[in-house]
Amino acid sequence: MNCFSMLKRALLIGAVLLSLSTCLWAADPGAELPGTSDFSDQKTGSVLVFPFYTSTATPSAQNTQITVVNHSNDSGVNLRLTFVGNDGSFAPANPLFLSASQNITFLTSDIDPGFTGFIVVVAVNTSGFPINFNFLSGQANIKLASGHAASLKAEAIAAISLPAFSGATATLNFDGSAYNRMPRALAMDNIKSAADGNNTLLILTRVTGNYATGPIDKIGTVSGTLYDDATTAAPFTFDGSMQLFGDQLVQTLSNSFPVTTPSFTSLIPTGRSGWLYLAANADIGLFGAVLNLNPNAGSQFMAFNGGHNLRALRLSTSNSIVIPVVPQP
Repeated sequence: MNCFSMLKRALLIGAVLLSLSTCLWAADPGAELPGTSDFSDQKTGSVLVFPFYTSTATPSAQNTQITVVNHSNDSGVNLRLTFVGNDGSFAPANPLFLSASQNITFLTSDIDPGFTGFIVVVAVNTSGFPINFNFLSGQANIKLASGHAASLKAEAIAAISLPAFSGATATLNFDGSAYNRMPRALAMDNIKSAADGNNTLLILTRVTGNYATGPIDKIGTVSGTLYDDATTAAPFTFDGSMQLFGDQLVQTLSNSFPVTTPSFTSLIPTGRSGWLYLAANADIGLFGAVLNLNPNAGSQFMAFNGGHNLRALRLSTSNSIVIPVVPQP
């Protein structure tokens, strides 16, 4: 066999082997994200946090569509849904069962009409105790009467090693041992200029506290820095408990909030952008989201609408939620 024939045969064998390996890769989607990887809106978990929901007496103008998915192909799961209003109110806990591979979608106007706040979903057994079931994901489609709208993924928190629960309540510890840790420091990657018609809504939510008797923990003092695209830094501090019962802050970015030197509109003038870093002064968990509205989005190529969860930069280890233990129907 001459050298050319040998080379041709080797290339043919290599092509066959490559084809087989490609088939094997296509059949194997890869390893699952481990439960020990910290909270994320890109993974599944045993606890879901929807940092923001809303509905009004006119649900066609302001409402939230919630979706919860069970990604297990083998097992169904009982869920406990808690709706917490940013006025300190609790809607009656809603039990829910999802069969294997099932999803459910509902409007918050049908469950907790006229309220704004956050939702926490916990996987439980039939007795009502929290369980390790890291197969849940979710999404919130939000629209406000102001015109703001966004699709925000639920933040998934995985169970790692849960204790043996007993009694009338159960304490969920987000310490990196029982459950994933919660975020403490957050970032908003792209802040657009208000001078270009942008109305940017910042949402901060603290979800920890006692869901059996109340209250929900307050946000407290938050410090941060506003940067422009030339790295000019403007530090600030504010009281995150300034609204209602203090578990959720909803504020439009402006010269009034956060108060910086130079001011917000001076730091980010027309045609410019910036970013924001903020963190709780105490070691507490904070979830965040941003919604941007620009009425010129349909006519100007640099104008956009939408929203997303804030990026987590640092984690907290001292957070817990107490839930009442109620047998599931």
